[in-house]
Amino acid sequence: MRQAPRSVAANATPSSGARLLQIDAQTCDLAAAIAQVDGTVAQSPGQDGQWEMHCCVVLECMRACASEAYTADLAAVADIGGLHLDAPMSTPRLKLWEGATDEAIVVVLGCSGTRLDAADDVLCDLKSQIARPHVNLLDERLPTLGNVGAGWQEWWQSEAQLPRTDGAVMKDVLTRYADRARGSGKALSISLTGHSLGAAVATVAGFDIAHFLRADGVSGNVSVYAFNPPRLGQAGIETVYMETLKSKDSALRFALRQFVRALDPIQSTPLFMHHPHWHHDSDAAAAAERDGSGCGDRFAQFVTSTDQPASRINLADNHELTLWRPYFLSTIQPAELRRIFAPMQAQPAISKGSRLSRRDLLAPFLPRPRPSIENGPE
Repeated sequence: MRQAPRSVAANATPSSGARLLQIDAQTCDLAAAIAQVDGTVAQSPGQDGQWEMHCCVVLECMRACASEAYTADLAAVADIGGLHLDAPMSTPRLKLWEGATDEAIVVVLGCSGTRLDAADDVLCDLKSQIARPHVNLLDERLPTLGNVGAGWQEWWQSEAQLPRTDGAVMKDVLTRYADRARGSGKALSISLTGHSLGAAVATVAGFDIAHFLRADGVSGNVSVYAFNPPRLGQAGIETVYMETLKSKDSALRFALRQFVRALDPIQSTPLFMHHPHWHHDSDAAAAAERDGSGCGDRFAQFVTSTDQPASRINLADNHELTLWRPYFLSTIQPAELRRIFAPMQAQPAISKGSRLSRRDLLAPFLPRPRPSIENGPE
């Protein structure tokens, strides 16, 4: 919920011996990479020699889209991963990029985080300290989440109802893409991404969009990439979010992929609320086993990936979006990529959840050994 990300580690160099992938988020082929890891032609990690590269392309492009989403001036927003920004269908807070492959129509929605010069964003953060009943405005008959941060929901609903250049609202935009996909015999791939406030909004919007498209019988996938997300709603939201998206049979798959950093203070707010996955736990050993966990079924997958803290002194640095670039390009391990994109094939992790403990709050001042990336930080 900080202002647009600053370059804390934009030029960071990998540690000695670490590989550095050469990925340009503006010129790489994001649509093809999504098809290889999420689409109908996706292969398992052992079958595709470039699978890890495809995963890193997707992650870096989603980070770049989350960063571009902060830019209010649509004329200054860059195309990402070969996808074209559809300015008439975008707003200063919600960007829409589109592209296609032979198998799928590809759409990315980027949700802006808090811009401190935008009063509405700051008010949104304040309102989200209070939970309000969730309603899916795309179709009020669809499942709901219970009580969620009021600001997160108001942000998404105001953007969903805001008329675009041709008068269309988000429900119309989604219906058009669904009809285009059906008419062309293609799948529909929609990815939502955001940082901080934008991550919370993307998480709510992804839930609504997935249920809306499933009810319409759409084939494809909806994936959410949430970077440094604050908590979403009151107790029970973790069960409702996951259980309503699991399915005995669905042509549309869902994935929630959260990226969190140890000691990031924003991830522990609002107080007395919960994440839809990634529960806090006072048991350090259980927390170490839980980090990077994945759960769900073959129709809906929920994964949280945790990186090491950037600072134990200036905790605000741990919330910076730019830190994810060197992580994706030089640090992330193959086992972690398998957890993120193929969690049902990875070793299951233990999950025990409760609210943040006093021990966790004092974590910055306690000496800790550096755990391996396989298990994630405490």
